[in-house]
Amino acid sequence: MGYSLFNAAGSPASRCAFAKVTVNGKNLGIYSHVESMRKPLLARAFGDNNGTLYEGR
Repeated sequence: MGYSLFNAAGSPASRCAFAKVTVNGKNLGIYSHVESMRKPLLARAFGDNNGTLYEGR
């Protein structure tokens, strides 16, 4: 939900999607797929992947 709020506010944020994963008929649960904070995010958010990206830990 946080990613959606940041994107709706026009702030650069990772994209996130959820998937119900089933393998050979066995339900493995719901997983999230989150875009990593790397050059593709810079290119999508700013139109250019050059620059410095700081990531807190």
